Amino acid sequence: MAKIKFSIIVRGNNKAHWLKILLLKLKNQSEKKFEIIYCDNNSNDETVNLLKKFKVHKVVKIKKYLPGLAINMGVKKAIGEYIAIISSHCVPKDDHWLRDYKNFMIKNQQIVACYGKQLPLPGTSEKDQLDLNIV
Repeated sequence: MAKIKFSIIVRGNNKAHWLKILLLKLKNQSEKKFEIIYCDNNSNDETVNLLKKFKVHKVVKIKKYLPGLAINMGVKKAIGEYIAIISSHCVPKDDHWLRDYKNFMIKNQQIVACYGKQLPLPGTSEKDQLDLNIV
């Protein structure tokens, strides 16, 4: 089996509609050597069924949700050479999201982390849209 290149940490709660879109987009990535770690904040919608359908085997249950804590708990389960973090209501810009991230990190080895611009999706709250447009 090929070595896992990426650990993709997804955090969320009751975002099954967006999670389905995200998981489909991840499935279509040009980079195929990745695992998904889902950090779940007590979802009670279709999230669990979607994770099973897409064969996401690493699920971290979060009882008291804090975004940073959720990410840290996911990182502890990661085995990839690179870690990508995305919220369940976000979608990569294209099918080369992971490839572009990897290429950037290889060319800039003095950098240990990078941030990819997120665009607001339909239904994103006005406050979150403002935050995403500022960053």
